[in-house]
Amino acid sequence: MKIRSLQAAIPAFLLLTACGSETQQTELPQCDDEDVMELVHDTVKEEAKSQLFDMMLAQAGKSGQITYERAVEVKGRSADLATVLDAVDDAIEQQDMRYSEITQSSEDAGLQKIWCSASMLSQGGQKPAIINYTALYEGDDVEVLVTF
Repeated sequence: MKIRSLQAAIPAFLLLTACGSETQQTELPQCDDEDVMELVHDTVKEEAKSQLFDMMLAQAGKSGQITYERAVEVKGRSADLATVLDAVDDAIEQQDMRYSEITQSSEDAGLQKIWCSASMLSQGGQKPAIINYTALYEGDDVEVLVTF
């Protein structure tokens, strides 16, 4: 399957949250901080895997029978399911997702929260997808919420 269709599938939505920083923060995060961008990238990859999995199920005439998240949970129970998940993982891992035009649109110092956007282009993509995300410090962690 051509991965070009992946970029068409991703823009639906992405409302995932991720955490992970090792130091207590008292300042605002920055849109292009390494830990923020790592979480953005991880979140985008997980959603891309979910979207590609759904597309593959639809092509096989099995749309809606299982979610990507549930499939990952029960992967060891079915060789066929494991094969599909491995193909999805390989296809997304081979994508060279790049982020550019990273900008901050707003901030709330009291909440230690910023609103950001970036252009994301994957290998073979013809038009960048615009992603929006927020980043905030929650204790020792940075929390990122990504939407398209």
